[in-house]
Amino acid sequence: MKDTKEENKVGRPTLYNEDVLAKAKEYLSICNDTDEDKENGIKKKVKLPSIGGLAVYLDIARSTLYEWSNEYKEFSDIMERMLSTQEDRLINGGLSGEYTPTITKVILTKHGYREGIESEMTSGGKPLDSGITNIINKIYGSNGKLHNGSEESE
Repeated sequence: MKDTKEENKVGRPTLYNEDVLAKAKEYLSICNDTDEDKENGIKKKVKLPSIGGLAVYLDIARSTLYEWSNEYKEFSDIMERMLSTQEDRLINGGLSGEYTPTITKVILTKHGYREGIESEMTSGGKPLDSGITNIINKIYGSNGKLHNGSEESE
C-alpha cells in the first residue's frame, strides 16, 4: 500500500529536500559577526541569524519555513538552533556593549524576555508573595510619599 501522506496533499509539491537542508545549515555557519578595519577604526559587522535572513538565503517565504519546521524534525532542529544562537548572541553582545542596547532589547522580546518585574500579579493571575510590595508600602506608604518615620497615617 502507498503512503497516503504525499497523495492527499493539495497544491504544488514541496521544495524541501537534502539540498535545502544543507543550505539552511550553511546559512547558520556563515552568520558570524566580523570586525572590519575602516581606516584603523575597528567596526563590528553584525550578521545575526534570523528567520527572515534564512528565508532570503533560501529564496522562500517565511511561512514555508514555519511549515517545514512543523513537518520535518531535522528542519525544526535547525530553526531551534538558529533561534538559540540568536538569543545567546543578543544576550552576550548586549551585555558586552557590542550590540546596540535598543535593538537588542527589541529582538529579545521575541524570545520571551521583557524589561521590569511583576510587582502586583504573576502571569497566572495570582498575587505575588514576595513581600516587595509590602516593603515599598512601608517605606513610601500606599500614597507613594516617603514616610517620615512616624506611625501616623495621612
